[in-house]
Amino acid sequence: MSALSRLCKALGFKVSGSDASYSETLEKLQEEDVFCYAGHNLEVVRRADAVVYTAAVPEDDEELRAAEEEGKIIIERGEFLGLAAAEFGKTVAVAGTHGKTTVTALTALLFKNAGLDFTAHIGGLANDLNGNYYSTGKEYFVTEACEYRKNFLHLNPDCAVVLNAEQDHPDCYKSLRELYEAFDGFLLNCARRNGRIIINGDCEYYKMHKCSYDNMRTFGFGSTNDCYPADMCVRGGKYSFDIYMDNSKYAHIDSNMYGRHNVLNALALALISEQFHIDKSVLIRTLNTFSGVSRRFEEIKTVNGARVFSDYAHHPDEIAATVSAAREAGAERVVLYFQPHTFSRTLKYADGFAAALAGADKVTVVKTYPARETPDQGMDGLELSRRVSLRKRCGYVKSLMAVASDIALTAREGDFIILTGAGDIDLVRYLI
Repeated sequence: MSALSRLCKALGFKVSGSDASYSETLEKLQEEDVFCYAGHNLEVVRRADAVVYTAAVPEDDEELRAAEEEGKIIIERGEFLGLAAAEFGKTVAVAGTHGKTTVTALTALLFKNAGLDFTAHIGGLANDLNGNYYSTGKEYFVTEACEYRKNFLHLNPDCAVVLNAEQDHPDCYKSLRELYEAFDGFLLNCARRNGRIIINGDCEYYKMHKCSYDNMRTFGFGSTNDCYPADMCVRGGKYSFDIYMDNSKYAHIDSNMYGRHNVLNALALALISEQFHIDKSVLIRTLNTFSGVSRRFEEIKTVNGARVFSDYAHHPDEIAATVSAAREAGAERVVLYFQPHTFSRTLKYADGFAAALAGADKVTVVKTYPARETPDQGMDGLELSRRVSLRKRCGYVKSLMAVASDIALTAREGDFIILTGAGDIDLVRYLI
């Protein structure tokens, strides 16, 4: 929402906003002359012409009710993003269960380095762009395409990227088939515009829909893809590799990103670069210098000689990838503090979480971040810690302060301590 507010302000609208609690995000928006506040202010709602809300806002929210009573235009965030995208020449939309923030930020940096006329809307803070919004013009709109509640169906991209499609969001997708059908709709929106589809050819979703669309390019580790890597080697957790395009060597990359999963993200970027006729030297420079996104294996502190990282991983596959990246980067001991996000997701993927968390050397589950849910809708963090304990000893704490205290008492040189989850666990960085 903060990126959308910056976009609206740049388009000439007067913007105001509210959140449940005060945060650094609100403070920065205020510094940018966006009137925002914590809590409710019905007078601000009455002065507005339109009210945009997210799925996290409950139906009985005071400001939302006031907007309805005042007869205001009320738009859900996903629909509003689609309307905003239509104001630009061409849209590049990056979708996937994992990795879309990183690839959206990479695409924005690629376009910046190439000198293109574009605006980027990113779901995280991109270090190279100093935030989640960046603009040089209106020829291209680069955005994340979120599958939650089928929000990405409001977009009509000219270039649609699918990094992966795995079961997630059990509160709105009851089966993998339902999720796949949503991705079908997203790609169909692109195909109707005769747009370019870029997709992970190794993922099960693609394999089940092979050759369903024209103007499609695939990437993946397998050499049957249009774009794939060769001669991969890892040093300090970062990969060097050759990119092959149509079975010919295209570029050599010394990536600045940790983890094998980021090789796939680099391949996706290579196909984006090809689509927009960007010189390969610009692609190489972008991948070799990219400094990452906030909370994506972000190193934040050193405590007792231990390196502390913050990571957004909140799905079993993401956690497993983070643990793997830490080991490749030289961790003597991987220490995880995991905060489950929503009770329904915790219940749905409990066995997957248990297996992924057990891959760490020391693991502690933190009290669940409920978001929009109540405990009766699934499994809480305490029960998850018991499930993990069937595989490996697992601790449980009820507060972020307890996490900080445990780090201070147990951290040792050689540790990679990782604060992981999509809730507020990142606030521990201010307590240690």
